[in-house]
Amino acid sequence: MDAFFGKFKWFLKKIILLLKHPIILLTTKFDFSFVFTIYKNKQIIKENFSKYNNLDFSEVVKFSFENITNKSIKASHHLSVSINSEYFDNIIKYGYGYKILKFKKFNVNYLLDFHLYPANIFVLNEIIKLVNDHFSNKHVVVLDYPSGIGNLALYLSHVVENSTFIGIDNYEQISKDDITKYQNLTGLEVDTYTYEEFKSLENYNKVDILVSIELNLQNIIENILSIGSKFLIIETMYVSRYKNIQQNIEKMYELYIINEMIIVYKRKDIE
Repeated sequence: MDAFFGKFKWFLKKIILLLKHPIILLTTKFDFSFVFTIYKNKQIIKENFSKYNNLDFSEVVKFSFENITNKSIKASHHLSVSINSEYFDNIIKYGYGYKILKFKKFNVNYLLDFHLYPANIFVLNEIIKLVNDHFSNKHVVVLDYPSGIGNLALYLSHVVENSTFIGIDNYEQISKDDITKYQNLTGLEVDTYTYEEFKSLENYNKVDILVSIELNLQNIIENILSIGSKFLIIETMYVSRYKNIQQNIEKMYELYIINEMIIVYKRKDIE
């Protein structure tokens, strides 16, 4: 019965999208899911427009990442036969991130300077700003959940000093051996745990910034909130489309920054 109502609700949403956005649907070859994502992102941005930063990447352009990118790509050749090779072989264009940026007429050629899923470029930018604004001269703990091979940490280590990077992954999309090989080849050292292993650590609740990109939050939102990091950085489309996710997050956090790629939340007790 639930499946029937779910399909019926999606049918009604498609009718509404067709009536409201016929031209966009036509230009996207009637990709209803993508147009729905654009519509919901636009809606949540409108509701929080005072926090909108228009795809800001003002900090990352100050750095050269050529060596980091070349190192990461070279260390990733073995991932072409990994569990989720489709993602790792096409990390820039995988999913909707690249399509959203093209729709916004963002210069997608800039993405080629990185070996990162597009949203993580904006994560990188916002972490630099958060460290400058809130953690100046302080040690900062950044948790990536799910962390995959750890390539975000590789870039962060290049721009954020006095920091600890930690990963959580359940190894469903990438094996532990593939992660270890990538990190050995790049010289990266990131402790990676399952969620259960991480929760058993004495300082599991001492995370400053938690990043969660390219994963349906329905699967892990309770885990994320239980960690209680000072800041959350989440992919916009995994919040905008799910009202219950927004409501759960807003019990503990307030929206700090938003754009089409990411949302930054700040814990309510943090000044």
